[in-house]
Amino acid sequence: RPDVVIHMAAQSLVREGYADPVGTFEVNLMGTVQVLEAARGLAVPPLILAVTTDKVYENAETGRAFVEGDALGGRDPYAASKACAELALKAYFHSFFETRDGRMATARAGNVLGGGDWAKDRLLPDILSAFAERRPALLRSPHSVRPWQHVLDPLEGYLLAVEFLAAARGPTCTSWNFGPPAGSHLTVRAIAERAALGWGESASLDAAASGDGPPESHLLSLDPSRARLDLGWSGRLDGAAAVQWTVDWMQAFQRGGDMRRISLDQIMAHENLGGAA
Repeated sequence: RPDVVIHMAAQSLVREGYADPVGTFEVNLMGTVQVLEAARGLAVPPLILAVTTDKVYENAETGRAFVEGDALGGRDPYAASKACAELALKAYFHSFFETRDGRMATARAGNVLGGGDWAKDRLLPDILSAFAERRPALLRSPHSVRPWQHVLDPLEGYLLAVEFLAAARGPTCTSWNFGPPAGSHLTVRAIAERAALGWGESASLDAAASGDGPPESHLLSLDPSRARLDLGWSGRLDGAAAVQWTVDWMQAFQRGGDMRRISLDQIMAHENLGGAA
């Protein structure tokens, strides 16, 4: 009988979506449907927050930051599967939860950085692994721009979103963007250079961009104004600090550090920074 369900499970890699589109839709769409169906069978519906992605929007590469009311889309299986999950949640709300005082929302976060991410084809895991092995890190799309943020920032936003839903009067179905403010987004190359600087002398970057692989969006940008107004949320770490915290975590791991303690230390340090209410 859960009071709150935060659904974050996903196939979360764009390239894996191209390699296994059926599995990607199965996990991201039907996995979400299964969570919603389980909640539907409960006597008292829980609050539900489903985490999707900044890639749910139809992206015409105009440079304008997306707001929550923009059209959903997706030109690759990963993006489309997450947009489908958004539509599924909305359909379940109106079909089954609205008359039961349901409280539901989706959270759309930009690219997150942080220690403990071992996924393949992600920027910092790939380049930090290269640094640790003393080989040059190859940048796949050095000029691409993403709303980079440390993972602790959107995680804090998710908890604030749950508090908002709990305090809401009457049935609620909404969405929030979680990302850095406009104008603070960095290119892949800028993030990689900051990581190399933070890592030290053994870090090097391959100047040649890799053109291998399927197409990906060049520019993604979110407008987090609604999260700021509704939740009092704003990110506590800028891009440079997010990279450095990730580098610090990974170097501590390489040294065999106590990663539970180091992770808790970073959480405490994050709470002591200015930012969300």
